Amino acid sequence: MERKYVLGISMLLLAGVVLLFVSALAGSISEGVVEYKGISGTKGGSVHSILLNRPIDDEPWILVKDRSFEQFFTEDATNAVINESVEHALQMDYVDVTYIVAIRNDPEAAGVQPYTVDRNTFNGLAIGNTVSYLHTNEKGAPAVIRVLSVS
Repeated sequence: MERKYVLGISMLLLAGVVLLFVSALAGSISEGVVEYKGISGTKGGSVHSILLNRPIDDEPWILVKDRSFEQFFTEDATNAVINESVEHALQMDYVDVTYIVAIRNDPEAAGVQPYTVDRNTFNGLAIGNTVSYLHTNEKGAPAVIRVLSVS
């Protein structure tokens, strides 16, 4: 009888651990407003900011920090979009190109949460969009798994 009790408790503990692990992997659903977008890449062992797309009055919204990529964006553009040829050029110059979208999840909060995204998600979101999304719960670099809706 005691052995069945210990086995039962062990199974419950194992099920709890598995449930915790699966829920952490599954992520969470959040909603917020896109505040800015950016692209970074590694070159020569250092991480470099390549592009920053943010709203600033009387200035271009797309700040291209690597001048070799300025040709791909007009001064009046408000939403950075990366096509396959630009992505290929980025990958030729940089290792580990990372697309970032920063979202304000709480309108009352002072900060935003940057998320890593794939190129298609980066292209599909614009500054000011309200977005509902599924994301990982990782501490250092959470990622958007899937966009559920955009308005």
